[in-house]
Amino acid sequence: MTIKQQGGIFGRNPTFNDVSAKDVSVTDEITILENGVDVGGVRSLSGQAQLSGTTTGITFGAQSVLPTNGSSATQNGTRDIGGASNFWRNVYVSTGVYFGSQTTATHLDDYEEGTWTPTLTTDGTDFSSVTYDGLTNGYYTKVGNLVVARGRLRTDAVTVGSASGNVLIGGLPFTVGGGATGRAPVLIGEAEDFSTNNPSGGRTVESSVTARLFYRSSANGAATSLPVSSIDTGANKNQASFTIIYRV
Repeated sequence: MTIKQQGGIFGRNPTFNDVSAKDVSVTDEITILENGVDVGGVRSLSGQAQLSGTTTGITFGAQSVLPTNGSSATQNGTRDIGGASNFWRNVYVSTGVYFGSQTTATHLDDYEEGTWTPTLTTDGTDFSSVTYDGLTNGYYTKVGNLVVARGRLRTDAVTVGSASGNVLIGGLPFTVGGGATGRAPVLIGEAEDFSTNNPSGGRTVESSVTARLFYRSSANGAATSLPVSSIDTGANKNQASFTIIYRV
């Protein structure tokens, strides 16, 4: 290791230029400040690693790790940090994170938030036209293969035309997983101002971006698909708020 002092004499509070080391083993903590430390060999951090100031990341040879400016970086091999790590900038992960052992069951490869627009459609001939009220909106969070989609829908005009079949909510942000995972429930928070039979629930449709609506004719009645005739064609009608939790 080479240390260069400014002034040539070690005083009580000496100042130093940049430190350059081939192999560094840190058992307590390493703090990388504005001027930076370039480490080019074995890196073993058993304490706490901290990044401060306007540093653009930790540099291992020609490889950049944990960039703070949003640029892409390549990191090969494994870097083990045995203690806690505090990062005051964004951390970019391109292929996912393992929790515990490196198995498929512990691998988180996606997180996403966004918006979506709920629509009214059918499982038969669709409506001729639907005009949606400004209250219509949707938000979703996707963690791995699990999606939580919240939405609100209200219409100002519906031209039924030759529409047939049963009513669906369309526009889900991701395609519903098939098989047993494709029958996730639609939880209705409120439903009002339909022509008849306000929906009380529903379920997603496999391999689709839709969810079927149901109603109950009585408190203990069976769940029945909501028919097209239940849609009101006036303004500020067919209002529903809902949450749909499903797997992709």
